Amino acid sequence: MARPRRSTRAADQPDDQPVMSPTPAVGRKRKAPAAASTGTAARSKRTAAVPLATPPSATKVGLAGTAAPSASAPTGALDAGVAKQDPALAARAHIHLDPSGLARSVKLVLVDVTKNVDKYYILQLLEDPAPPAPAADKGGKKKSKAPASAGAPAFHVFSRWGRTGTAGACKLEGPLDLASAEAAFDKIYMEKTGTKAWGPPGAPVANKYVHVQVAVPSAAAAGSSRAKQPNGPAPVWQYYLTLDPLGKADGWYDYDDDNSKEVETLFLEHASNPSLGVRIVTSESSGFSYRVDLHASRQTNVTSGKVRSIRRATAGAGGPPPAPIAGAVAA
Repeated sequence: MARPRRSTRAADQPDDQPVMSPTPAVGRKRKAPAAASTGTAARSKRTAAVPLATPPSATKVGLAGTAAPSASAPTGALDAGVAKQDPALAARAHIHLDPSGLARSVKLVLVDVTKNVDKYYILQLLEDPAPPAPAADKGGKKKSKAPASAGAPAFHVFSRWGRTGTAGACKLEGPLDLASAEAAFDKIYMEKTGTKAWGPPGAPVANKYVHVQVAVPSAAAAGSSRAKQPNGPAPVWQYYLTLDPLGKADGWYDYDDDNSKEVETLFLEHASNPSLGVRIVTSESSGFSYRVDLHASRQTNVTSGKVRSIRRATAGAGGPPPAPIAGAVAA
């Protein structure tokens, strides 16, 4: 993460990629008289319950080249992975709101620094106000039943997961009716968090994902990738370089843009979630993972053990060196 912009290191990053993660009973049937096949029983079969939308599907795709999720994304925005899955849906849909006004869009994180594990899970319930009409077969008949009423919305459940700092992968399930979509959303949420119901964040459960709250500054809520400091430029993250093998002078250097945004995301999450002060970040640009200690303002390469001081500053800012880090491996 916090290295000079070069590609001279071996990609020996340990692989801690997260693993994302019946036959029906048949009762005895009584033979009906032949005449009954055209009577009430047949009419009842024809009017049995049918799906209200196109049969749902669940599609999983990788998100290589997509930016890692950001805590400073506008509130209520669809995750970038939705457009990767279905650009047309992404242009129409919005986050569904509960009757109470609570947006069904959450970010969950699972952190275990003793095992160098830090992964995220994005969960969103999408409402499509104008779904396309079901396709018809060659005979002119619809392949599936239309919504019960014209203009009825359809719903989708979107999930995205991966190691913190990486693009990860995602899945889109739908279209569904509202009850089915809410049930699917709730099931995932409760399994991940260990809670009994979907709702505002509560007390975390051991060995389960934490529902992250983020207090995003107003500039970020308006769409900026990083909130600006009062009367100043957007902050960046820097590392202090010493004893560079290529002869680069000792001093403060800016992270590359993607890594700076990622650590800013951790900073914003920690501001509202004090337990998230130490994180493990995988840098896709370098292939290494780093332990980022926001309390001590330092990062540690989990493979080499190298430690560097870090800070939140303005782009290109210099300044005196940080205090020496006791027991640090020389850079």
